[in-house]
Amino acid sequence: MRIPLAIALRSSLGALVTTSMLFALACTGDDGASPTPSPTLEGTRTETPTATASDTPTAEATPSAAPSDEAIEAQLAEVGEVVEAIRGIPSDEKPEWHIVDQDEIRDILAESLEEPDSVRSVQEEQRLYRLLGLIAPGDDLGEIYRALLGDQVLGLYEPDTDRFFVRVDGAFDAAEETTYAHEYVHYLQDLRYDLAAMRQTAGDSRDRNFALTSLVEGDAVRVQLDYTVTHVDRTQLLGMLFTAQAPAVDPPPVVLDLLQFPYLGGATFARSVPDVEAVFESPPLTTEQVIHPEKFAEREAALAVTLPDLASELGGGWTSVDANDFGELFVRAWLEAIGAPASESRPAAAGWGGDAMEVLTHGGDELALGSFIAWDDPTRDIEEFVTALTAALDANEAFPRAGDLRSAQGGGATSWDSPLGVFALARAARGVAIVAAPDREAATALLDGVVGGVTVGP
Repeated sequence: MRIPLAIALRSSLGALVTTSMLFALACTGDDGASPTPSPTLEGTRTETPTATASDTPTAEATPSAAPSDEAIEAQLAEVGEVVEAIRGIPSDEKPEWHIVDQDEIRDILAESLEEPDSVRSVQEEQRLYRLLGLIAPGDDLGEIYRALLGDQVLGLYEPDTDRFFVRVDGAFDAAEETTYAHEYVHYLQDLRYDLAAMRQTAGDSRDRNFALTSLVEGDAVRVQLDYTVTHVDRTQLLGMLFTAQAPAVDPPPVVLDLLQFPYLGGATFARSVPDVEAVFESPPLTTEQVIHPEKFAEREAALAVTLPDLASELGGGWTSVDANDFGELFVRAWLEAIGAPASESRPAAAGWGGDAMEVLTHGGDELALGSFIAWDDPTRDIEEFVTALTAALDANEAFPRAGDLRSAQGGGATSWDSPLGVFALARAARGVAIVAAPDREAATALLDGVVGGVTVGP
């Protein structure tokens, strides 16, 4: 979801995102040994935050009584000291803690999703996902996010207010402890880099926002995992995994993929760079640079793709409601969500060079999409992408193949019937034009406009 960075930072997604990585840590360390046991926050810590305990809790141990808010706050302060040491950002100031339950977390998230920027973002994503067949025409993306995040989030940090909301349902154990370690990293990042200012530099670009969020979340996951290795023993970690709750809703694949990537893909990126401080000073500009760190090192920029006035191509009554970009991450997630296996979708998206897209509406009822994706190596990359997309659509029951469109500018174009009308693509010299429209006439007009009027520059 392309949401304001402050909201993206709030979503650690609990076990939903980090279970696979934590499971690997639970099974073995780098040397095949389990992490050094250390006390949980339920017990009594030694005066040195990094000290280990001599006794390892067992799975059969009787859970301790729920600690008081004052005890939890003291324990949070200790976690903060450890995280400051791991991350290398000391802080004399302490944030404002609020101990809340699951219902209160849900209310806070619901309020966040009602903020104007969030509402606009969700509406844009909902229109785009419907046009691409990623959600059903009647699906409410806002409700999906509310159900998913309200169920999974264990802790929130608000950069604007420096407030932490820590969810505690009974005992304060390893899940809450490691989640707080993650969120405390965001507090330290905010102190040093001013996350709101970083968010402003990304503007409205969907892809650049994903890239920036991947750096911020990936850095936090990196520190969270280092904390977990040294301060959560194997028994506690396995307890986290076996008691983790599955999401209460079954989200569309693209929603889950795009929510997870900043944590999983971001952590891989953060661990790959030699100097994370330097990366925060000059963050990645595209998800391509996050997915392929060597392209970040080379500072490979996206090609500048500019679409013509598509509303005029469609005629009277059509207005633009979203002009943005896809990015390599979205292209990859889109291919996989409609059925392309990862072995095909990832190579097919890897040649991404740059893109532009625009969603238009007619009277608020009809939707249309015009887009163009440019590729690094047109000869090879266009064929890989078109082959993967065509195969996935042909195997998708929601997209029965229709007759080819004859576009004045694009020549022959492959088309499918779609949940909202017609979906079509056409090869061009530098890339691929992709359109969706209520009918074949509108789809043809969009193809003519995109292929005939697109510009691709460095």
